[in-house]
Amino acid sequence: MRISVNLANRPFVELRPLFARLRLAMGVLAVLAIGLGLALHSLNAEATVARARIDRLKAETHQYQHQR
Repeated sequence: MRISVNLANRPFVELRPLFARLRLAMGVLAVLAIGLGLALHSLNAEATVARARIDRLKAETHQYQHQR
């Protein structure tokens, strides 16, 4: 009969599967962050165009009120 004895202070814990899952999660989060950053950039560009249109319409409204 063979008895295995671990003489270390702490038992050995295999962390490779944990690190693999963490790397996968970090990759998914990085891709998600890049996607959200691109979406934010696109929405910001659309908002800038909408703000310019609103400013133009306000200027036209002010001009018509002044003519009136």
